[in-house]
Amino acid sequence: TNASTSRTEMLVLVTGYIVDEKGKVEDMIKRYNDAVKALSKFEGEIARNHIEDLKREERIRQEKLEKLKKLQEAADTNGAVPEESADSTAEKTSAGQAGKTGKEEKK
Repeated sequence: TNASTSRTEMLVLVTGYIVDEKGKVEDMIKRYNDAVKALSKFEGEIARNHIEDLKREERIRQEKLEKLKKLQEAADTNGAVPEESADSTAEKTSAGQAGKTGKEEKK
């Protein structure tokens, strides 16, 4: 099986508010609600950024694939010889020319 683990570090700030008969509970509830809204907004932004990143990665992958297909089509259309074959063809050509030169010198 393929098992992997990841580690995430998070900094958490915990504050306390002592509730007594002099404290304003409404103020504490308002701050709590504001904090929850801010976290929700932050999580939404993270999710949107993640989706945008995935779309960008897919677009880049598609562009690379299209370029590769165009290069392959151009190679097929032009009758291009793969590098390995081109090297062996060049060797045969130079060997053939050397053979001709050798025959010409013998004559």
